Amino acid sequence: VEKVVGGAPSSEFSAITAGITASTDYEYFFCISGEADGDVNFFIIDATDLTITCEACPAGLATTGNSSTADSIYLGDNNVYTTNGEGVNNMYFDQFYFEESFRFTDISADTQNTIKNIANFMPPFETMLGYKYSDTTYNNNITFEDSKLIELKEYKNMIVWSDINGVNFPDLYFKRVTEPINAIISAPSFLKYQYENTNIIFTRNTISRFILSGTPDGWRAQTESLVGEYKQVALLANKTLVKWKNTLFWLSESGAIMWSPDGLKLISKNRIEIEIDEDAIAFFSPIRNQYIVSDGGLSRTYNY
Repeated sequence: VEKVVGGAPSSEFSAITAGITASTDYEYFFCISGEADGDVNFFIIDATDLTITCEACPAGLATTGNSSTADSIYLGDNNVYTTNGEGVNNMYFDQFYFEESFRFTDISADTQNTIKNIANFMPPFETMLGYKYSDTTYNNNITFEDSKLIELKEYKNMIVWSDINGVNFPDLYFKRVTEPINAIISAPSFLKYQYENTNIIFTRNTISRFILSGTPDGWRAQTESLVGEYKQVALLANKTLVKWKNTLFWLSESGAIMWSPDGLKLISKNRIEIEIDEDAIAFFSPIRNQYIVSDGGLSRTYNY
């Protein structure tokens, strides 16, 4: 950082000691506060520890270091003026920010607080707002009304949708089923033609079809778009729903279910009695050709 006086290079800003270790990146925030007559106050913040230093041109500002009127100020290697035959190469600026009709005239604690807030992307204020670095206090000159606890109602039994390529969910684009929804999947290809363009909705006790015929704005009004399919053999444990080739498996309150092109079948009936466990998990083992269910505590495993 160098200042030029009378068209010739002058001394570097003595109060600013930049990092000089080779192959090391240093981050600084620069604040140049001045007027059209050439009077400039220069502040620099080290981004690593937020320490702030200042120099003034001309004299009269309470600071340390050199003070004299400057014609211009160079940041980095100016390719023209150098006082010691060196410059700062590879200097990059992320962004520039200009604020009119606002000038710092001292190096007081309030000035430092404001400059540090600007470095953290806050605008400058005549009165200090928010966090004050000088005494580490929060919410200065900010008032809050009494807080209110807002409780939002959950609609776990509701499905919502958007328009094609839509960016939100219109208020009327919804349907409800009788119970909280445990899973929604697109209809597997092995199912019959009536499941074309259909989503399968699983609750704990029901399986429904949501038929996607027509356009999204008409699905809510179509009574035939949501069709109940099965009861009492639906999805008990969400993490037991598994698809393998042309078959779906899951755990219901009645036992292990297999849904294939041949229909829906209770495969655990008269074989093993599995405990009702909402935390159960399952996977399919291709090597053994088995559907394997484990309880939530991982203490029991059932193979089908």
